[in-house]
Amino acid sequence: MKTFKEMMNKMKKLTYLTILALGIGLSACSGESTTAEQNTMPATPNESVQTASATNPANPDFPTYMVGSEVSYEPFEFKDEKGHPMGFEVELLQEIGKAAQFNVVFIHTPRNALEADLNSERFSILASALSVSPERMEKMDFSEPFLDFVREVYILDTPENAALKSISDLNGKRIAVNGGSSTAVATAQELAGSADRVEKADSFYLSLAAMYNGKAIGTLGDSRILQYYDAKTPEIKTRAISLGDKPKYIAFAVKKGNTELRDKINQGLKIVKENGTYDQLLKKWFNQDSTK
Repeated sequence: MKTFKEMMNKMKKLTYLTILALGIGLSACSGESTTAEQNTMPATPNESVQTASATNPANPDFPTYMVGSEVSYEPFEFKDEKGHPMGFEVELLQEIGKAAQFNVVFIHTPRNALEADLNSERFSILASALSVSPERMEKMDFSEPFLDFVREVYILDTPENAALKSISDLNGKRIAVNGGSSTAVATAQELAGSADRVEKADSFYLSLAAMYNGKAIGTLGDSRILQYYDAKTPEIKTRAISLGDKPKYIAFAVKKGNTELRDKINQGLKIVKENGTYDQLLKKWFNQDSTK
């Protein structure tokens, strides 16, 4: 069995290699302007990242919809080593399309341009880890939510951290955070008790690496992303301290008033939930069952 020191050395090596090999993208579940995960091939704005296209659809008998997405937010949507889109939302929408009989083509676009492009009808669907909020519901229509998340502080599950059980125990401790999100930084400062106890990183991945490498006692992030990295590194034992927030919900968006397409997406989502496809994707990307 590997020692804890060996596991930490492994994470340091992985962190170094990741910084060299991966690019940095922009996105966030919460909708904040934030530097997100590295991805293997950074997309350029307005770049089609789907193997199928409007002129070469996966199924020529189905209509094809352009999907606006900032394809740089692992594990929701990011690019593989060949430049193809992958991730939980990518696969889910592809499966929904198969079930409801439509094709999708993902177009990488900066997150702050997605709403304008949806209203200009450049895109028919937005899939970019969008959380449903009253403000967004005034500007676009949402599908049925397909995933929830809460904010948590991730810590190493070690004897040294055994006394850390609630958010009040984090006061005076150093907390790592994705420095691109002003909301996340403010929350981390509140938890730690001062700004100088916040370890700001250039991405969520690097904030997690800071915890692994001992620069911080914990990492502030969204529960689903923490689950994803937990599944990727099962040899490193971790646990989460909840902030006690109410869950937020992620959904696909369409132009306000486009109830026909919204209903299509909902129809496909219902099918993939009933036939077990949704559960398979949830297990694949987050190592979670649908009941959790």
